[in-house]
Amino acid sequence: MGFFFFFDKSEALANFSSGFNAFLLRKNLKVPAVAKDLGLNTSSVYVWKSGRGFPDFQTLFKLFEMGMTLKEMFGERLALTIENSGDLFNDLMKEIERLNKEIKEKDEKIIKLESEKVAQQQNAIFENPEFKAGVKRALEDLKKNGLI
Repeated sequence: MGFFFFFDKSEALANFSSGFNAFLLRKNLKVPAVAKDLGLNTSSVYVWKSGRGFPDFQTLFKLFEMGMTLKEMFGERLALTIENSGDLFNDLMKEIERLNKEIKEKDEKIIKLESEKVAQQQNAIFENPEFKAGVKRALEDLKKNGLI
């Protein structure tokens, strides 16, 4: 249930569905395009459109970045509650964005380190005297048998 835990589920579903449909109309967007932009399948987005479910928090953030308003996301009552709480929601969204960027940077560093580690291991194998001798023997056998 996530972010909507303090509201009635049916109210949250109705608010989001209504607001999501308004967002699509206002931005002249189609479900397949939104799904593609969010990296989701269209059936997930149709679930929100029909009021049978709502997105996770990261997806809400992406929709916010695409221009969906708080009122469209949460309905009038919750949007006013959020807006009246100052910049808490925006600060939270910015913090999530910062953390996602930090995670991406760390993932990229890990991938780079792992790639370097694999390259070092490959070099160690190719430089191993036993490996070189085995390759030499294999080549000699291939030549001897007329295969190369």
